[in-house]
Amino acid sequence: MSEYKEAFCLMKYQSDDGEVIELIWNSRDGVTPFVISARDGSRQMTHVDWQLDESRPHHVPQLGDRIFIDHTEETAQKEAEQYVERWWNSEQIPMKEHPVFKPLGKDGSIHKFTKDWIGTVTVVEVDAAMLLKLWPKLEKEEK
Repeated sequence: MSEYKEAFCLMKYQSDDGEVIELIWNSRDGVTPFVISARDGSRQMTHVDWQLDESRPHHVPQLGDRIFIDHTEETAQKEAEQYVERWWNSEQIPMKEHPVFKPLGKDGSIHKFTKDWIGTVTVVEVDAAMLLKLWPKLEKEEK
């Protein structure tokens, strides 16, 4: 039994305008973010209808579903690269001018974020390689 109510739950996330709704499975025994980005990155989605969260510890996601996982070095590196690339030369908030990141440079900033994010929660799209990793875990839990 988990101390986290949302552990292994299928949860509903919705945009403020109600146009985007997505069910996202928490594949982990841990908390999840209250707000995440929509799949296309165009808007934010909020965890809604908490009372309808469904405990699904043996859920098998489909290809293309999004799920919450703990960042691995690989997923943290990929997300850090995208994040730094987006904000490094931003007109709004140029990361390259920030007193912490400017001396680190782009590569050093990516390394810092990667190191900081390993083990934290993130949302990812399920691909074939991920399903192969999940199946053994799920088979062991059923026994």
